[in-house]
This record gives sequence, structure tokens and C-alpha cells, in this order.
Amino acid sequence: RDIRFDQLVTREAIIIESNKLMRKAALKYLPQRLKELSERTGLKYSDCQIKKMSDCAACYYYQTKQIVITPEIITYSSRKIDAILIHELCHSLIKGHGQDFYDLILKHGGEEILRINKTFPEYNLS
Repeated sequence: RDIRFDQLVTREAIIIESNKLMRKAALKYLPQRLKELSERTGLKYSDCQIKKMSDCAACYYYQTKQIVITPEIITYSSRKIDAILIHELCHSLIKGHGQDFYDLILKHGGEEILRINKTFPEYNLS
């Protein structure tokens, strides 16, 4: 089936507007949720940035203690978002993904958050 040019432009406009809405929602919700989880767990970070990343959902920068989160995760369930944020907060104490790291996730997130983490350990979005 052929797609007319005006349909293509409309689809592109919808995608652009959808991405804007997603980013706006991510900017409003994700930093606040990260702050709440940080306060609840006692795991600290210095700054949160919302930035589109193609290779992961979130990243903890050890030198600056900054957490960068891709806005696309706003479309995930609240439990999956919490799993990602707790995962990154746990990196404030432990580098890498050894057993001690997963024990810390279990301590601060419980069984469900640990299980979610193990279903997508590197948060590959591709």
C-alpha cells in the first residue's frame, strides 16, 4: 500500500510531538522519583540528568556521582522504573554487577526489584 506524502508528514509530526510529551513527563517525574528513592534508601547521588541515550536506559557516573536517565523509560511500568533507579543508586556504593551489588539491590528494593533487574541487567534499549 502506498503512503502519501501528507500521511508521512503527519506521522513524523506525531512522532515528534510524542517524543516531546515523553520528555516533558520524564523531566517532571523521574528526578522526583529518584530523589524519593534516594531518601528512602539512603543511597546518594549528586545530580540527575534526563538525556536521550541509545545504548542504555540509565547510567551512573562514578566520578561525578551523577545519574543520567533516558526519557524513554517513562513508558515503562512504575516497578520497572523503580528497578532501574534503585540499580543506579546502588552504584553509588558498588561498582560492577557482582553478588554484593545484587545483595544491595535486594536490601533496598526487595525480591521483585531484584527479579526485574535480572531480566534486563544492562537495560539495552536497542
